[in-house]
Order: sequence, then C-alpha cells, then structure tokens
Amino acid sequence: MAGSKSQKSLDDSNKKRKRDTGEFDLKTKRHRKDEKNSTSKAKAQGELPENNGQLQSAATSNRGSESKILAKNNLSLIQQTEDGEAGWRVSKPMGGRMLDIDPILTADEQYIILTYNTSIQVYSASTSLLIRRISISTLESQSENPTSPPTITATRLSLLDPDFVWVGCSDGRVFFVNWTQASRPKQKFQTKSATAKALAPVLIGPPKKAREAVLIVESDKQNRLDINAYLGSEESKHILNLKKNGFGLQLLESCENGKILVGAINDRLFIGTMSSGQIETLAQLSYDFFSFDTPDLITCLDTKLTSHNSGSQSRVNILVGGARGAIYLYHDALSRLQAISRSKSEKDTIQAQKYHWHRKAVHSVKWSHDGNYMISGGSENVLVLWQMDTSKKDFLPHLSGSVENIVVSQSGSSYVVHLDDNSAMILSTAEMKPTAYVSGLQSASAHVSIPKDLLVQRVWSAPEQVKRPIPAAIRPTEPSKLHVCVGNGRQAAMSGEFSAPLLQSFDLESFTSANRQPLARTQPTDVNITNKGNPIDEPLITHISFSADGRWLASVDEWKPAERDVDNVSNDQRNQFIRERHEVYLKFWEVGASDDSAALVSRINAPMPQANRSQFLTWPQTQSHLASLQLEVMGWSGYGALRYDSKTALLPSQPTARMPTHGVARR
Repeated sequence: MAGSKSQKSLDDSNKKRKRDTGEFDLKTKRHRKDEKNSTSKAKAQGELPENNGQLQSAATSNRGSESKILAKNNLSLIQQTEDGEAGWRVSKPMGGRMLDIDPILTADEQYIILTYNTSIQVYSASTSLLIRRISISTLESQSENPTSPPTITATRLSLLDPDFVWVGCSDGRVFFVNWTQASRPKQKFQTKSATAKALAPVLIGPPKKAREAVLIVESDKQNRLDINAYLGSEESKHILNLKKNGFGLQLLESCENGKILVGAINDRLFIGTMSSGQIETLAQLSYDFFSFDTPDLITCLDTKLTSHNSGSQSRVNILVGGARGAIYLYHDALSRLQAISRSKSEKDTIQAQKYHWHRKAVHSVKWSHDGNYMISGGSENVLVLWQMDTSKKDFLPHLSGSVENIVVSQSGSSYVVHLDDNSAMILSTAEMKPTAYVSGLQSASAHVSIPKDLLVQRVWSAPEQVKRPIPAAIRPTEPSKLHVCVGNGRQAAMSGEFSAPLLQSFDLESFTSANRQPLARTQPTDVNITNKGNPIDEPLITHISFSADGRWLASVDEWKPAERDVDNVSNDQRNQFIRERHEVYLKFWEVGASDDSAALVSRINAPMPQANRSQFLTWPQTQSHLASLQLEVMGWSGYGALRYDSKTALLPSQPTARMPTHGVARR
C-alpha cells in the first residue's frame, strides 16, 4: 500500500550505517573501549597533555608509514569490521598457463625459463622447483582493454649477455629482462605499429664492440607482415614488407647471430641473407630476401647450417611443419634460391622432401644437434624421432598431453618438451627419460591464440571459452592442496564435448602438481578419434566431495552419445536412444593417508531414478565409524535424498524427503 513501509525497510532503518573504507578502525571494540577508559582516566588525573591532536596526527603518520612499508613488500593490510572479525584479502595471481613459445634452456643446462601469459618463470633443472617469477605485463599497463593485460608473444635469449632475455608483448612493448634477478623489468622500447608477433636478436658492429639489435615481426592484419630492426628506443629501420592472402601464423628464426633469417607468413616461406659481411651501424643493416609458396600452411620451422669444407659456404637446411601433418625438408635452400634467381626462369622451382606421420598439424619440429635426426610432435601425444638417412622412426608414446614445443640443448644432450597440459619436462637424449618435470594447474582454460590444428577446416571445433563448471574440492585434512578435475591436455579437454576424467592434486604452497589419477575411463592415445575425424568424448566428472575425516572421496561421472552420433536415429526415438545409453556412475574411493592416491571401493550405476537430475553431493557432518559412513545424493522432482553406504554401495534406508541444506556443495 502506498505510504506504508515494509518490514525490511523498518529493519534497515534500525541498522548502523556502513562505514566507508577510510573510516575503519584497526582496533576491535574491546581495544577501543579500553582506550576510551584509559583516556578518561588520564584526563581525570591530569596526565593527558592538551596537545592531544599532535599525538593523533603522529599516530596517523605512523599508520601511513606502516601502509607504505606493507605496500613496498607487496602486502596488504587486513582491515577489520565493526564486530572485530578480519576481512577478506585476495592474493596476487600465481601460476598461469604456459604459452606456445619455445622454452629457454641455459647453456649449462641448470635453469629452464618458461613463458606464461604475463610473466616468465625460472625453474631449476635439477630440482624442478620454481626459483623466481618475473611479471612482465600487468593490469596497470597502457592497453586498450584495462581488464585484460597484454600477453607475451615472444621470448629470446640475448646474444651478448646470456643473463638477459628479450620479451615481446602483444601491445608492441619489448623488454630486456635480467632473469637472474627478481626485480621488475623496465620497458626497452615500443614498436611503431604497437604489435609484436615474433622477434630475433642480431649483432651489429665488430666482435669486440658489438651491439645487439632486435628484429620484430609486426602485423596488424593476417595477410601482412613487416619486419623492423630496433636498436634501443632511438634507432629503427624497416627491413621487409611481405603480403600473402590467407589465414595463418607469422614466424621468424635467425642463424649465425642474425646473418641469415628464415620466416613464414601463412603458406609462404622467406629466406634472407645479410647483404654485407660487416655491419657497423643500424642504417647499414639490410638483407637480400627470397620467398616461395609451400604446399601447406606453415605451423613451425627450424634451420640447420652445415658445411662439408671449412672454406665453403654453409648450407641452409630448413624443416617446415604443415597444418595437415606433413613435414617438408628443403636441402641447401639458400643456394638453390640464389641459383633460381640468377636463371630468371619461371619453370625452375625449389623441391622439398616430404615426411608424413602426424594426422593433424605438426606443432613443433627441430633438428638434432648433429643433424642426423629430426624431432617432431603434435596432438597424438607422441614424440617422433626421424633418422634422416634411413627415414626410420622411433617413438616416445603415451605423453600426458599434446606436444607444443621442442627445444634441443646447445650440447645436444637434452630435449625440452612443452606439453599442452601445462607441463614441461627435460629429457635425456641417451635414455629418453625425464630428468626434470614442471607442471602447473591443468584445469581447462580458454585459448590465448588459435590452436594450430584449427588453422585448416576440421570436422570438429574447440570453443573459445570454458562453458562447463570445473569440479574441485579441498581435502579437510590437507587444506593446502586443491583437488581439481582435469583432462588429457587442453586440446583434448576442449575438443568435442568438455572432457575431464582425471583428478589432479595441486599443492598451493609449493605451487606444483602432486598427483594425477583417473576417476573415469580415459583414451589419451588409443583410438581416440573416429574414422570421420571426430574426437571420441571421454566421461565428464560432474561432482567430487571429500568426507569430513578426509579418508573417503565420492565422485560422479557421466557420459552420453554425442549429437552427431544420433543423426541417423528418428526424432521420436532419439531421446530414448540417448537416455538408454546415458551412463552415470557414483563411485566411492578410499584415500590413502600418506599420499593422494585413491582406491576404488564401490561403484553405483545410475544412482538416481533420473540420472540427469542428480545435482548435489554431501557427506554427513559426523561419522562415528567408517562402516556407517554414508553419502547423500540430492535430487530434484520430489525424489529427495538417497543415502548410500560407501562400502556396500547399498541403500541402508528409504529415500528421505529432505531438500538440500546450507552445507550442501553445489556443482
């Protein structure tokens, strides 16, 4: 009724006014009361000076200095509310997703530098532990979208000082970072186009007085590529402009301290050689370029210089990985292109030797140190070693994710392999066994750039965002570990229906992966694709929950046929066909006390009358004995709660008509 107040408004009028942020007092009510009493006593005894305002200003000054000290040490002051309870504090972001950029292994093979979205992280190759994290781009960066900082697009080790790395960002800023120190890097220069796709350092001047310039691939359109050379923020020079219609990647590699350049745009490969042998200034830097089209979109490349005689010109052998799975080898590419250019004949073309094993895009291909092998990897979760003389192949199968990047150490004794499940490892070339392993949080995440497998049209697609909730839980006895459902790599999890059949135990204190085990059936490498090229969907973990004592884990996984598999079924029978083949399992796991491994104790098929109605899991808050341990599966549509015994997998009592309570964990 008009003019009348509701009960809520009357209650609100009696409430105290909410203080602003600057009004909070850091002392509790009891402390403030004691202070008030002591102040009144001091006034009564004449002990309190008249210039009380000076003391208050001094206290305010001290509080301000404390805040400055906390801010300097990257800490925040936890303010308290009126009732004396401490407020919430959000920590700075940690971890992140490793990018599709070649890791950097130092010459002594003691450290590995990995590139993340907005930082580079240095790990020890002997202990696999994080040494330091250097933040590159933050939210305070000047970018068009203030809610999303620019991402790193390229990292290269400095040619003059191995303690520094060049880091390029998507907004065109380039940093010269000392990876041996944790100090925040300063910006070196900004590119003219405010873009940076790839970079390669080059030396200018005599050997004893050489200076280091950086070649930057700049591109604001998919069909255009510009290469500019920068010598600090003062000097720059345009090197190359190339256009090629299509949709692909822009790549750049260098050899002999920048004397030879090899790059690609879409399906065009270009090779450049320095015009003169000695360059004194940046203005003298110029290249003679040759370009030609390849049979496929270029996803990766690598170069190898060989010379049969000491005085002869080095041969440039180039490996090119294609988006459709083929690898092309161009022997002595530079000399052949120079000969074709001199002949001026349109019929003369450069020929390539073709190798084909990968069924999708070649994610990375590299020469071995001696040039007798090439190493390649893709979405098959297999590392392939090709013997160049005999074309014989050796395999390192059953990796935990798709191979994204491969790096060969300077001595040739180790390989660095980056996988798309947010992990990287160092392999010994003699035994092909890992000597170091780094793993981050492997939950599904959005793609920063388009996957290489999707550069060409496929029968399947990967969504840009994660559209399903990711189940996670914390074991009560180990609050420092996060247990989250993950898939067999980001591509496998995001392809087709969302897939997350594994449970990863992640230590939040050391920020390392402690364990990973399957809770449902998995198909990481064996027959995981149909004859039409569609991925075979794995079961999805929808719920996980730990008991109060942390000794039991309950999980629910489900699987149903994909929509494409029921296209030939009539419309009136399609729903029944899917319902009959819809699998839902409730599983009880006994978790070990010393480690995170879980043993399956019992499984319940279709735990609810309508499997897709299962929405909640909850354990009883008190357990007198493990034998009576039960779990409740909450449902909708009047089914109430079903109580299952964890050891017998039977219903010990009739379903109760109780709705979910406040303690129920939602999916």
